[in-house]
Amino acid sequence: MIRFFVFGDLHYGKLEDGRRRVAELTARARAQKPDFIVSLGDLCPPENQNRWIREALESVGVPVLHTVGNHDTDRHSLAEVLDFLGLSQPHYSFSFGDVIFVVLNTCYLQKAGEILPLYGRNYKERGEGPIRYPVIPPEELEWLDRELEKGARGAKAA
Repeated sequence: MIRFFVFGDLHYGKLEDGRRRVAELTARARAQKPDFIVSLGDLCPPENQNRWIREALESVGVPVLHTVGNHDTDRHSLAEVLDFLGLSQPHYSFSFGDVIFVVLNTCYLQKAGEILPLYGRNYKERGEGPIRYPVIPPEELEWLDRELEKGARGAKAA
């Protein structure tokens, strides 16, 4: 059995009682003894003064896996967010036991037929034609196809 602790939208710095909520979150994670923790994005502004939040999550003593949330890039570039979260890319997969988990980055929008990274709240811009949000860019979908194919091959081998 795999046990994982999932949370999202902490929005530290935007909501009150942030320190209390981080302490409560980590205490609950410790009590539940998960195999790993998954943060679904919108953790906090990716700034040095907030690194303690990552450290608090990591202090639970299990791997912490992050996704990029739509508000993470409100005032910061994707590169800054990835660096803060310790990610080399915004989409990835990982295995736990014989299960493969896939993390996607849906922080893209489509405007006038062009797929653009979500940045600086550009999802609120209105211009010519409709804006589709969220979307996954073709290169990420191609990566996902390859990951699923690898998983299917591995399942057949087992």
